[in-house]
Amino acid sequence: MSQELISVLIPVYNVEQYLAECVNSVRNQTYQNLEIILVNDGSTDASGQICRDLAAQDSRITVMDQENQGLSGARNTGLEAAGGAYVIFVDSDDWLPEQHVARLYEKLKEYDADIAIGHHCSFRPEDATFLYYSTEHFEQLYKREEMIEEYPRRRMMDGVFLSAWGKLYKRDLFDAVRYPVGRVAEDAFTTYKLYLQAEKIIYLNEPLYYYRLRPGSISLTWNERWFQDLIAGFEEQLAILGKLGYDLSFYYKYYTFLLQYCRDNALAVGLQDSPVYQEIENKLKLFGE
Repeated sequence: MSQELISVLIPVYNVEQYLAECVNSVRNQTYQNLEIILVNDGSTDASGQICRDLAAQDSRITVMDQENQGLSGARNTGLEAAGGAYVIFVDSDDWLPEQHVARLYEKLKEYDADIAIGHHCSFRPEDATFLYYSTEHFEQLYKREEMIEEYPRRRMMDGVFLSAWGKLYKRDLFDAVRYPVGRVAEDAFTTYKLYLQAEKIIYLNEPLYYYRLRPGSISLTWNERWFQDLIAGFEEQLAILGKLGYDLSFYYKYYTFLLQYCRDNALAVGLQDSPVYQEIENKLKLFGE
């Protein structure tokens, strides 16, 4: 099978401890026809220099430096520069098994799909433990309408369908889609829009991405802004899918679950006196528990 060019986009911000491992896991993929775009998003540690050192070792690596715009801004910069027919996102504190790209590309082509999704394995650094969510390997093909129906159920289970990473996308899906600059739960505003652009999505239930559970990472930093953005992203999705005529009955069940999740975690981090906590409580009263 001929190897088409695939763009691997890696936003970089103050990850000097993990960056080389991440990038080298991409360089060592069995699928080699890659362009690796490192977007240094205003790092203040040694990450920028590490990017340049890695680029000196591999002609496939391009480094783009910019003032800090956040994860969304870095992903958008990478998308503007991407020259491949396909795009993969990797967070710079995570890493890939060597077959990540090859497996996703193989299955995307086999099923003539627009997006290929691989499951992930979480890594807990404090005790060097890998947490596998499933040891069963299977494949599931979704049409667009089936994916939209399945999306909230999968989010309730493990969130793998929400994230930007762990997926191979046809590049043209992003022609009308960008990540929202200024939002910290940016995937909540974006991933479902890509599903709406796709005709078929193939899901592989096998660990094809290593996700580092790192204290201080965006997804593990529960603050008022994070809760507000996560809820706002889903409310935007409800509005858009409603206008398109989709059945939202299960989405509203998930919405209640999401509000409860945010309330419980806001309480866990001591935000019970914050405006966002009261907002969540008010929404729960409206929708019921």
